[in-house]
Amino acid sequence: MSKKVNSHSTKLLLVDDDDRIRNSFKRSLSLIGYDVLTASNGEEAIELYKSDIPEIVLLDIRMPGMNGFEVLEHILAINKRAEVIFITGYGDMNLVIDAMRAGASDFVAKPLQMDILTNVLDHARERLEMKASGEPVAKVSEERADKPSEKEPATKAPIHIQAFGNLFLRSSDQVLFDKDWPNPKTQSVFKILLINHRRTITIDEFIDLLWPETRRESAEVMLFTAISFIRHFFEPELKSGRQSQYVMNRGNGYEMDLGEHGKDYSYDVELFQNFVHQGREENDSELLKSAIELYSDAFLKTDAYEDWSSYQREQLLDDYLDALNALAEQSFHEKKFDLAIQYAQKMVATDKLYEPAYETLIKTYLEQQLISKAARILKQCEDIFRKELDMPIPERIKSLFPKY
Repeated sequence: MSKKVNSHSTKLLLVDDDDRIRNSFKRSLSLIGYDVLTASNGEEAIELYKSDIPEIVLLDIRMPGMNGFEVLEHILAINKRAEVIFITGYGDMNLVIDAMRAGASDFVAKPLQMDILTNVLDHARERLEMKASGEPVAKVSEERADKPSEKEPATKAPIHIQAFGNLFLRSSDQVLFDKDWPNPKTQSVFKILLINHRRTITIDEFIDLLWPETRRESAEVMLFTAISFIRHFFEPELKSGRQSQYVMNRGNGYEMDLGEHGKDYSYDVELFQNFVHQGREENDSELLKSAIELYSDAFLKTDAYEDWSSYQREQLLDDYLDALNALAEQSFHEKKFDLAIQYAQKMVATDKLYEPAYETLIKTYLEQQLISKAARILKQCEDIFRKELDMPIPERIKSLFPKY
């Protein structure tokens, strides 16, 4: 008789070179019953696997020294039926197919979110049960990793959307990458619905935004075809003429409603906004740190020149910079100068004209009596403002350094 696998008896090895990820997710996974081991590099992971033989391995692909593929090879040499789940950044999604071919069972994308991660681990435990009982195991297929498959059964996985950087969409066992959309306009229809979540967009608005030079009859057909594709991605069994529960007809337009965030769907942008707003209200640095971790790249960066995405992109950028600035100021007041400098440098890398970043850098260096470094930052700021805006250095920054 096979033993039922559950989180309260599952030993898990988390391998990631990021201290924050290891510590945070060790705590979270331990709270729901996993026995969590951690490793910061490939060599340490292999030794732990040899000594403890964990049932599940969460393995980051990109690590200094030995990478995830090399670690996977060693683990499979020890146990060819090992349950290994790759952790990958969204920019590394082209590696997913290679990971499946190399022997990984599944993948989960950064930034890690507990609702998505626990669902992936549920599937891993189901596969462990099947292995223990001798049943054939169907791991995540290369087809699933490469494109949506209508043949794969629906699971209880929530809808997951990532819009910082390139758009990534997952519903049940189906995933959509940029190359999987039938055409860019269909993807743009979804993005407009997403930006206006729970708000009706009229057919005229869609046409004005996406097909302004096209005959109306043709534009309406293309819009209907795009809406049909989106509906069937979420609901593959949706019959013709039946109302979708996600993309509804609303008078002379369409509205998308994905349900309750955190329960029915997860969306990195919405989670980011919640962290920022709650972090500000409660003066909670941990929430602000979680927010900046989610901001992996500009919002829908491939649509940088589209008017319909620019307002939210700028709003999210402002929120990101404000969160970094709040963390930098707090670090400065707590005399954690190295940390304050790191946050300020992130601000400059994001927006080289962001004045609070230069203020933090100059104040921090002056506080440490590093006069020459403060002077270099002042000169850097002056050069950038003259080059980009043809303006002198702002007085409030200049006043920080009376000797200048």
